[in-house]
Amino acid sequence: MRLVLAFFVGGVFLLDGVSASRADSRSRLFYPSETPQYANQLDVETVALGFLGKAVLLSDARHNIIVLNITGEPILLPRADNGTINLLPGQAVVVAGNSHTSPLPSIVPAPAHQVGLSPLGLSSSEGLVFVADGNGTIDAINLSLSDRQIFEVPPLGNTGALRGHVTRMIQRSGLPSGKLGLAAPMILKPGMLSVIAGGGDKQPGDTPVDAFACRISPVAVTQDRGRIYIAGESGRIYFLNQSPSPVMIPVSHDGELRWVKVTTGMIVAVAGLGEEKAEVDGVPRSALDVSLSPTSIAVHNHHLFLADSNGTIDEINISQDHLQVAADARDPNQVHSLDPGEIVAISGNGNDVVGQHSEPAAWVSIRPKSLAISQKGLLYLADEDHSMGAGRILAMNVSRKPIFLPFPSTLSSRAAITLLPGRIVLVAGNSGRSPLVGTVPNDAREVGLDPAQVAYRHGMLTIGNLIGSIDLVNMRAKSVLVHPLDRKHTLLLPGGRIISLMGAGVGTSAGRKEEVP
Repeated sequence: MRLVLAFFVGGVFLLDGVSASRADSRSRLFYPSETPQYANQLDVETVALGFLGKAVLLSDARHNIIVLNITGEPILLPRADNGTINLLPGQAVVVAGNSHTSPLPSIVPAPAHQVGLSPLGLSSSEGLVFVADGNGTIDAINLSLSDRQIFEVPPLGNTGALRGHVTRMIQRSGLPSGKLGLAAPMILKPGMLSVIAGGGDKQPGDTPVDAFACRISPVAVTQDRGRIYIAGESGRIYFLNQSPSPVMIPVSHDGELRWVKVTTGMIVAVAGLGEEKAEVDGVPRSALDVSLSPTSIAVHNHHLFLADSNGTIDEINISQDHLQVAADARDPNQVHSLDPGEIVAISGNGNDVVGQHSEPAAWVSIRPKSLAISQKGLLYLADEDHSMGAGRILAMNVSRKPIFLPFPSTLSSRAAITLLPGRIVLVAGNSGRSPLVGTVPNDAREVGLDPAQVAYRHGMLTIGNLIGSIDLVNMRAKSVLVHPLDRKHTLLLPGGRIISLMGAGVGTSAGRKEEVP
């Protein structure tokens, strides 16, 4: 048996017996399965990334959704058979998907392991996970241990047994019964999955329609307390109401604003119906009139932030205020107007290269792939260079206050960077593919990355690295405990440091399954 020991040196636990060459070999042997396994010995190619509480939530190229336990305590996850999965620190397990794309999920709840998924985007709230499914739907999965409430519209038309089944489920729930064509609450049991939008043939416009009647082709999803925002493959941005009450949403066309009442279970387009381009010129435009190519979406204070493959970060105002959230570093004391329903490009199409010294976001050249945002208003973006097969993680301050980052300043002796409003800076990656991220902490700005996805929660920045790993950066000033192998091999991760949590090619397995051919 190979012995792995942890030593405390200079405030950091180091793993003895795990060589840098082995940690960076990427010589993985196994795929994630429905049996918990230690994550560092698993093969992973990330498609989508998020959080489930304090655990990492991801989907992979094998059409599965996986939970990775990065906490210091075991996590209980549901099985559709009323059982539970005990996921130990450092372990990962498949919680949804059958590694195929069929049978397709439907409005009728089914065990999450038994359906075919193509999860392109993930967002969760209180154990309820919303999935941007490449099959053309938005799915809801209950990964909590208690019942969760979703809202379904009993289908209209000649749907036969399907309509009757859903109507009976709503009636049996003990909740107020719905009428056909009107949304009603339905209980989603632990471990179960149900479609909540998509699968129809109507293209949603600026008038709310039944979410099940629509064709949405989602590529990304985010949510805020039942308010679900979807980026569609066609470039359209949608709002789906999964809250129990109607929501007033602004839609703007040709400079004219309308407030639209979106009832529960209905969907409406809020941006991307036109042909105009959102330029980085500080000039707001009606969001419905622009042409978009979104790859990711984030929400902060009822303002949407889009990563556009044309090389910009765009902000859309869905709130009742009239202010642009993101400050302009070129004039940080000026409060810019952004009326409800309007869009403005806040970064990109410049010439400057983002480095360890911050730049005004409007001056830089970026290729954003994925977004994540903190409560303070720090917007993280995965910046890809397809020609090099590599990329970096950048951070942009879209708040009105300075934000401190745990990296030494290049301009002073301070131990932290002060990122002013409207400015952008490098936080991870060296624009190359080496050295690889391993199981020993490194400066996040000195490793090779090919970031496909980013997610952020409580000071932890996770990266879906196409070089073959799930990596973690501590964005807090203080060190935090992490668990790259298992509960017996814990180490301290200092601020600004990065470590591989999954896919680094080390570790041991509990119940090894599905050996890679």
